[in-house]
Parts: sequence; structure tokens; C-alpha cells
Amino acid sequence: MVLLLTVALGLVAAVSGAAELRLSEGGQTAYVIVTGSNPTPAEQTAAKELAEYLKKVTGAEFKVVAESATEPKPAKAIYLGWTAFAAEKGIDGAKLGADEWLIQPVGDNLILAGGRNAGTVFAVFEFLEQYVGVHQLCPFTPVIPQRSDLTVRVEAQRGRHAFRKHLLSYDLAAGPGLHPDRHRTEASRRRTLRYFAFNKNEAHPSHLWTDQRFETHVEEYGIVPKWGSGGWVHTMVLYVSPGEYGKTHPEYFALHRKADGTLYRDVEGLGWGSMGIDHCLTHPDLRQVVVRKLRGHIEADRREAQARGRPAPFIYTVDAGDGLPPQGCLCPNCRAVVGPEGAESDLWVDFVNAIAGAVKADYPDVLIRTLAYNHTLAPPKRARPRDNVLIWWCYPYGSRDWFHPITHENNRTFREQFEGWAALTRNIQIYDYWSRYRSGRNPPGFPSPLVEHPGHPARAALLPGPGNLRLLCQRQ
Repeated sequence: MVLLLTVALGLVAAVSGAAELRLSEGGQTAYVIVTGSNPTPAEQTAAKELAEYLKKVTGAEFKVVAESATEPKPAKAIYLGWTAFAAEKGIDGAKLGADEWLIQPVGDNLILAGGRNAGTVFAVFEFLEQYVGVHQLCPFTPVIPQRSDLTVRVEAQRGRHAFRKHLLSYDLAAGPGLHPDRHRTEASRRRTLRYFAFNKNEAHPSHLWTDQRFETHVEEYGIVPKWGSGGWVHTMVLYVSPGEYGKTHPEYFALHRKADGTLYRDVEGLGWGSMGIDHCLTHPDLRQVVVRKLRGHIEADRREAQARGRPAPFIYTVDAGDGLPPQGCLCPNCRAVVGPEGAESDLWVDFVNAIAGAVKADYPDVLIRTLAYNHTLAPPKRARPRDNVLIWWCYPYGSRDWFHPITHENNRTFREQFEGWAALTRNIQIYDYWSRYRSGRNPPGFPSPLVEHPGHPARAALLPGPGNLRLLCQRQ
């Protein structure tokens, strides 16, 4: 599911009008695809993808040429990216948002353009899906109609995502035998990036970290990850690990209680391996360590972004491990933050607020993301997230009624917890499990049902509010 907004703002000439374009007849075409004189790698990819898909649909060869080599101008052309032709029609690509796209018919010609980096790629895939009938259901499942005679009625439009952050993740761990080559080959990696771009999504961070060869394709498709370095999820153990601090500073780790009642420091963890390490979140020196390392990640990312000529990431994750006990650190200071009637999320919001406050002055555009998940899923009763804190709301998979919307009585707890967070902050990212990991509930590779309802929290996040910022992250 991809939620989009169609917009018509006064930054470029107003998009308007419609035209019927006969792109091919009898497997032949009179059209050429024209790029700007100096197209970006992403705009070159957009031209290549458009030509390839149109050939698959019609059988016709759509030649790709640079605008500087098309004198006189062709009678019929599809102009891609930042072209002089588009500029003549009042379309200034520099005034489009980075991921914004535009479709504009002009007589027998068509303009497909967008902001840099990925806007033109998105324009091409939007055109293919909406007007040609091409779909990319997953990296391995394209839907390509066969039409040697292709006539489309194209309406002018300008669009962008309804969400500032958007990810429809393709699970690399889909199960043995389901996709044997997965991402081991060049072709399979390219299919995955095409799938991301076709659905106007970003490259999943784990793809980049586990296979650096994805970085080249990220440049080709213009897909710029918005996550910064330092870890994608369950990151506290990366900031403060037992290997680095367990012996010298055991006080940085959470005080937990064993079954026999004795207290101990959680240096080894009770959760899922290293992700299950818990910390003493009120310890002032631990907070300084996290802030120092976080600043290092932000600075390194900004240097790299500047060198690559692309936007710097703006989301940094500082969140709890997985499989943790229902209570956090039991030291007096941490318990005082929670209070007798508080929630465990009070402790985490208090901690992340301190981290976010320490970097806000130097990096006002950065959001510090933290999970509302498992023991922190219920909203806090005393703390309120800062305006540069992003709540990553994740309802545990298998813990709700998947066959009914969140408005259904069966999902009352699910709904009330989401609404509780939404009342506290304008920054919410939804991480929704639309399928489940392999487990005792599902055999390896066995699909779980994917059910969409009008009551999905992604739609609830679009309800009117005072300047609400909502971010969407889904798992397929």
C-alpha cells in the first residue's frame, strides 16, 4: 500500500489539461524519449526503464536521445527530467520537491519530470502504472500487459507522498526455496531496487548494510535513504555495548531482578541475543556516551552526503532492544521517572528527550526516533516527546485481529494505544507487520494473509490535525 497526495502548488506553472497519445500502432512507434542535455544517473535510469517497459508492452523500440541531439525537435516525444522543453512550458524542476513528480501532456508530447533525486523515476513509474497498466507486485512479480496498439489518455498531475518517510519492505528472509537466488545476483538486486522505486519507496537500510553493492543502484534510481548511520532498529546495544562498557562501566546497564529476587546488571541480556541488552537510561554518563556517538554519526553522514551531492539523512534511531522484560531498569532513579502510576514508555521518552535536546541546536532538522513497542507500546502518562523526537509505533505481529480494521472492538487496545501516542506528538512513524516471520505459527515460506481495511492506522494518520507530520513504514 502506498498512500499519495496529488498537489497543485504555485512553485511551477500549474499542471493542467489532458491529451490522448497514440504511443504505438502495430508494434511501431513515432515517439522518442528525450532526456536533458546533462541527465543525472537517476534520470538516465528513468529513460532506460521507460523504454524497456514500453517495448515489453508494445513490442516497439522507443529510442532514447539527449535533447542536445534532437534538432529539429521531434514531432512526438516523451521528455524526461529537467529538459529545455519542460522549461519552455514553465516547468522548473529545481522548484519541485526531491521526491515530487509531474506528468504533463503538451499537444502530442508528454513531460515526465520530478525533483532530484528520484522525482523523474517516480514520474515514469507512475505513468506506467496509471496509464499503461504495468505493476510491480514484488521484485519477482511484474504485471506487463501486451498491447501492440497503445493509446493512452493522460491527464496532467503533480504528486508527492502523503508521508515524509515511506518504506514498503521486501523481506530478505522470505524462507528457503521461495526465491532461491534472493539478492545474491546482480539481476536480483536490480529487481529489488526497481520494486522499491516502482512503489516510490526507499531502499531498506538492512539491504545497504548487508550488501554494499546496493549503493550503486541507489544512485541509479535516485533513492536516497533517510535513515542515518548508527543502526536501524534496537540500536542502544550499538551505542553502549557490553563488549565496550560491560567490565569498565556495568552501571550503564539495567538493574533487573532474577526469579529468586536478587538484583543484577543486564550485561549479558535476557532478550534476543545482543539485541536483548537493557540499559540504565537515567545514568548521566551513559547519556553523554550516546550523545557523543550520535553526533559522530550525524557529522560523518553529512560529510558523505556532501561528497556525493545528495541530501543528508535526517532520522537517527535510539531505541530499546528486543525481547526485553516488561519492566526497565529497577534502579531508584529510573523507577522515579516511571513513578507509581506511570508507564515504561515514560522512562524511554525521558531518555530520548534528553538525547534529542542535546543535538537540536546544532542539527535542528534531525529527528531522533525511538520505538513504542512491547514494554513501551502504551503511551506515557507523565512525559511528552519533544518536537524533534519521532515515535516509531510498532504493534507486535500476531497480537491483533488482522481480519478487522482498528475500529473493530477486537482491536480496541491496538487503537487506543495508537490514539494515545497521536494525542501526545505530531511525529509518528507506523511500522506495521503485514506478514509474520517464520515461526511455529507459520511454516517456512508460508504466506500470511495481507488484509487492507479503511480503518488501517496509516489512514488514521492522515486525519486532519494541527500541522501533523506522519511517517509510514510497512513490512511486507
